Amino acid sequence: MLRFFLNHRTFLRSEHPEREGQSPTQLLTGEPHPHWLELLGFDLFRQPAIVA
Repeated sequence: MLRFFLNHRTFLRSEHPEREGQSPTQLLTGEPHPHWLELLGFDLFRQPAIVA
């Protein structure tokens, strides 16, 4: 489980600016992926948009 988390967590900072905001998996595949909790089958809570 820890390996999954570390492979799908985005880099907050890096010596290489192009890696910031991407996960190791995204860097290897070149494709974006959903949030790591969604990959495990959980639904993320999203607040509904407020219509005024």
